[in-house]
Amino acid sequence: NQAGNNNYNAAPEVTATVNAAKADAVITVSPYSVTYDGNAFTSTFTAVGVETSPVDLTGLIDVSATTHTNAGAYIGDAWSFAGNTNYAPVNGTVDNNIDKADAVIVVNAYDVTYDANPHTSIVSATGVSSEALAGLDLSATTHTNAGDYTGDVWTFTDVTGNYNDDNGTVDNNIDKADAVI
Repeated sequence: NQAGNNNYNAAPEVTATVNAAKADAVITVSPYSVTYDGNAFTSTFTAVGVETSPVDLTGLIDVSATTHTNAGAYIGDAWSFAGNTNYAPVNGTVDNNIDKADAVIVVNAYDVTYDANPHTSIVSATGVSSEALAGLDLSATTHTNAGDYTGDVWTFTDVTGNYNDDNGTVDNNIDKADAVI
């Protein structure tokens, strides 16, 4: 309020309200598309302010719901930015993917002499952490009588959901035995 003088009237009192809107932080959340390796994966992100010298706001972002270990398509993983005095909160989603891995399959054929016992190929399926995997079917590789068994089929059907199914063939042999005369 300005008091007037002889030449001017007094200025009226002025009241002003200033509303400063919160700024939008620059947030980037990156999806991942990887192959299963037994480890957890989380979306990467950046969160910076809009100032001339951008302020690092990474402590205000939560991407914990984007963390996955097992193979699968993860559509709509939620992330959030809490905001603060200067920046508005925001949230969103990101689509992540972990592909199935290939198991290491080792197939050992047999070449034995007939002994009246059934023989089965020795096959192992090993995972990314050197763990033994279940799901092998070797029944088509089992034989008792002498003969050349070309193209015996083995199959691997993953029971964990983290590995690709697989199959192949193996050539086995049982030689004739000498009779005791």
